[in-house]
Amino acid sequence: MKLKEFYNNCVEAGIAGDRRGKAFITGLLKEEKKKYDKLEGFEKECYDVERLHNPYTDCRILYGDPNIQIKCMMVGIDAHADELLLANELRRRGKQVDVVLTHHPAGFAVKRLPEVMDIQTEQWIAFGVPTHLAEAMIEEKKTWAVRQFHVRNTDAPVDVARILDIPFMAAHTPADNWAAGYLQKRIDRVRPRTIGDLIDLLRDVPEYRYHAGLQAGPTLTCGSKENRAGKIYVDMTGGIMAGKNYLPELSKRGISTLVVMHIPDDAVDKAKEEKLNIIVAGHIASDTLGMNFLLDRALPKNVEVIECAGFKRFPRKAEKQGKGDD
Repeated sequence: MKLKEFYNNCVEAGIAGDRRGKAFITGLLKEEKKKYDKLEGFEKECYDVERLHNPYTDCRILYGDPNIQIKCMMVGIDAHADELLLANELRRRGKQVDVVLTHHPAGFAVKRLPEVMDIQTEQWIAFGVPTHLAEAMIEEKKTWAVRQFHVRNTDAPVDVARILDIPFMAAHTPADNWAAGYLQKRIDRVRPRTIGDLIDLLRDVPEYRYHAGLQAGPTLTCGSKENRAGKIYVDMTGGIMAGKNYLPELSKRGISTLVVMHIPDDAVDKAKEEKLNIIVAGHIASDTLGMNFLLDRALPKNVEVIECAGFKRFPRKAEKQGKGDD
């Protein structure tokens, strides 16, 4: 398989796992094309043309020839400079490593990451949050995120890849879409009665069971195991968590429990005010779950995977993907 084929597969898989639906994504891409056609001069010259067919700005080939053949891929949740150096050392020892794939992006895939946060807007609207509130809340957080990412030296790992001549790629939201969708379907099907039942459900997933053994499994942050779970929302995709302001809006509309990858302290305080149940499933475990589903769909079985930087491979049978089964 060529790198560009794998990249395109990741985009297609991300769309297939996107809870907004393919028709919605098609509409977004058409709108992006209209914006592009109106650009002129320097703005058009600097435009990222991948946005015309890939709605996930945090999924990109960061360095390397798209036409290289992949026989062995190093995969990590945070596979950046250190992991690129590790890949180079393995090459020096005679081990073939064709590409390094990171979940958390680097380079320009980080700078444009706030754009995928609109996914959260649509999810909130689906729960009944008024459109103007949903858009205003996410816009505030997006503006904050842009400021944060612009001060970071996000290009450093890409420079390492370039100097060592190691193809380097990031796949963030396409994987997160699958983590969120898989868990939401599984929870909706099982309908756990209590928070304790919900935690047991999560611990039965291989990725969470594995990371629990590493002392990083699902943790109850707000509420009690004896509480009834009520309506459960899996909040695991859309770039970065939106903070605290959306929590009261979800509570007003019947959400009793949130399952998240991670949560900031101010959001914990707000959740306690709203009497919400919050389960932190685990950041690296949840990212590993999404990456496994993505690789199941995007990577042929004959490609070797080297696990690193927090990633652990748990392949699933293709015929069961999307059905909420392991």
